[in-house]
Amino acid sequence: MTTPLTHPAYSNNYRDRTFAIAKTRSANDRAVIENPLAHFTDAELELDVRNFAETFLPSVRYQELLRAARVGKDIQIYDEAARQPAGFEERNRLAVILTEEEKIALRNEKDVAFSEKGMLAVIAHWQHFCKVGPNRFVQSSVNGASLYMNQWGLNPSNETSHQITPDNWKLGAANASPFFFAALVGCPLSLPINYWFGRKGGISVAAILIFASSIGAIFVTSWTQMFGIRVINGIGMGIKAVSTPILASETAVGFWRGSAILAWQLWVAFGIMMSFVFNLIFTQATNPTTTFRLIQGAPLVPAFALLTMALFVCPESPRFHLLKGPNYSVEKAYTVLKRVRNTKLQALRDLYLVSKSIEQENMDSGDLDPQAMMSPGFFWVIRDFARQFVQLFQRRRLYNAVLSTSTVNLAQQLCGGESNYLVIT
Repeated sequence: MTTPLTHPAYSNNYRDRTFAIAKTRSANDRAVIENPLAHFTDAELELDVRNFAETFLPSVRYQELLRAARVGKDIQIYDEAARQPAGFEERNRLAVILTEEEKIALRNEKDVAFSEKGMLAVIAHWQHFCKVGPNRFVQSSVNGASLYMNQWGLNPSNETSHQITPDNWKLGAANASPFFFAALVGCPLSLPINYWFGRKGGISVAAILIFASSIGAIFVTSWTQMFGIRVINGIGMGIKAVSTPILASETAVGFWRGSAILAWQLWVAFGIMMSFVFNLIFTQATNPTTTFRLIQGAPLVPAFALLTMALFVCPESPRFHLLKGPNYSVEKAYTVLKRVRNTKLQALRDLYLVSKSIEQENMDSGDLDPQAMMSPGFFWVIRDFARQFVQLFQRRRLYNAVLSTSTVNLAQQLCGGESNYLVIT
C-alpha cells in the first residue's frame, strides 16, 4: 500500500494539500470524487511516479508509467486530443503524444459500452448471469415450494378459513428465512470474505453455499430441515449480492460503471421470468414429489455455472490487489488491468489512479502504518470492519446513499411488490 512519500522534494505544502483533498473527498455530500492527481505539480508527479515504479512496479519502465500518469492527471484534455487529427498534441504542447491505437482506445472507452476486452465477460455475462441464475432461481424455488408444503410436513389452514395455525407461521418463517439471513448475516459476512479471498473468492463461497443447500433441499422431509437449508441458502445469496456488483464496478471503465450497476435491475426481472418458466415446466412431472424436488433443485445448475465462471472465466478485481491486506500486489493488479483494458496506457493509467485514490482514502482515516497495510492482525481487521460500518452514518455521501436505498427498499415492501411476487403462483 502506498503511503505519503517523505522525499526531501516533497514540501509541507504538498502534504497539506494532499490531506486537505482527502478530507474534502470524505466530507462532500454530492458524491463528487475529485481526480486524485488534480493537485500534483509536474515535479511532484514525476517524483511520485518514479518512487511508485521503483518500489511497487519494477517490471514497468518509469517513462511508460509517467506517460500514463500524465494522461490520468489531465484525462479530459487527452480525451479531447484522442478526437482530434494528428498533430494536436504538438500544437498544444501536450506532454504525451498519443499513438493512433491509443486514440482509438480512449475514444471507444467512452463511446462504446463494451469496447474494453474482457468487460463483456465481466459485466454482460457475469454480473447479469448472477441475477438471472442463482438469485432468482432460489427465490422462485421458495415460491414454488409453497404449493407443495405437504411434502415437507406442513398443512396450514386453507384459503376459506380465517384461522391462523402454527403451520402458517412455520410456512412464513421458512419463506422469509433466506431473505432475512441474507440481510442479517450474508451481506455483513461478505466484507471479511472479500477481504481475505477477494471478489471472486466471495462469489465462489456464495456459489458453493447455494449449490450445497439446493442439493439438500431436494431431500427435505420436515419444516425444520427446510428452514435450516434456507438459512444457508440465504447467507450465500447475501454474500453474492454484495460481491458481484463490487467486482463489476471495480473492473468496469469509470465512464460506464454506473450503467453497468443499474443494468442489474433489468436482469432481475428477466431472471424472475425465466425461473417461473422453469417452474411451469416442472409442473408437468408425473407426481407432486418429483415436481417439488425439481423446483428445489433448480438453483444448483446456475450455482454450478456461477462457480465455474468465478474460477475460470472472470478476472479478479484490480482494486482488491491494491487494498491493504495480505493480498496486496501492484503487479497482480496490473496483470488484471492488462487483461481488461485495450492498451498498456489505459492499464497503467487506471492502476496509478486507483492506487492514489486508495492512498487518499487511507490518509483521511489515518491508516498509514505500512505493517498494518501489508499484514494486519485479526483484531486490526475487525476494527477496520467496524470503522467502515460506522462511516455509513458519519460520512454524508454514504449516509445519503443509506437513507435513499433504505427508503426505496421500505417502499418496495409497503407497496406489496414482494408479497405479490411470493403469492403469484
